[in-house]
Amino acid sequence: ATTAVVADEERPLPFDDASFDAVLSSGSLHWVNDLPGALREVRRVLRPDGVFIGALAGAGTLGELQYCRRPARGRGIERRRPGVRVAARAGLAAAEEERTGGVAPRCSPAARLADCGQLLHQAGFRLITVDVERVQVDFGDAFLLLDDLQRMGEQHAPLAPAPLGRDALLAAAAAYQHMFPAAGDATALRASFEMTFLIGWAPDTNEPAPVRARGPG
Repeated sequence: ATTAVVADEERPLPFDDASFDAVLSSGSLHWVNDLPGALREVRRVLRPDGVFIGALAGAGTLGELQYCRRPARGRGIERRRPGVRVAARAGLAAAEEERTGGVAPRCSPAARLADCGQLLHQAGFRLITVDVERVQVDFGDAFLLLDDLQRMGEQHAPLAPAPLGRDALLAAAAAYQHMFPAAGDATALRASFEMTFLIGWAPDTNEPAPVRARGPG
């Protein structure tokens, strides 16, 4: 028989320790405020040698919408990356600041690929696998992209929303269209989506031992 339980993933899960052989999560963990705590709870309810398999939106999702990768005139935010020095200016933030004098968060935070394996390790998982798939999707304009996100239920959802004014939204849409055109179609734009896939196993006395590094000869 199948049993449905409505629970808050940011509180202790209503299950005993070592209750499940597998826990699956598809496309929801990026909405969790306390991701480390949620992963610890998943680990707690897994039996020895139980497996957790998850997929969530990664930090590279909607990168074009979050910022424009071209220096603004006389103003900018310097972002450092390995081997690269980029002067970047936030697209939505720049448009909002110029017209309202302030900036409110417009994109939900997401876990970086480099952090996901460490989070699983800290939660107590073993034999960890982290992988990523990046996809680009073309849209006719920024408003079609925003409409699609809303219909998917993936729009920004702060506790205290601050609506973006019409002028700022139009300016951000124009900057997006100019800086990130779709390949082969300058009248459309592109949007990047990054899905991060996680696998972790609960410790067990019979788990395979890691292969030791072998030296020369």
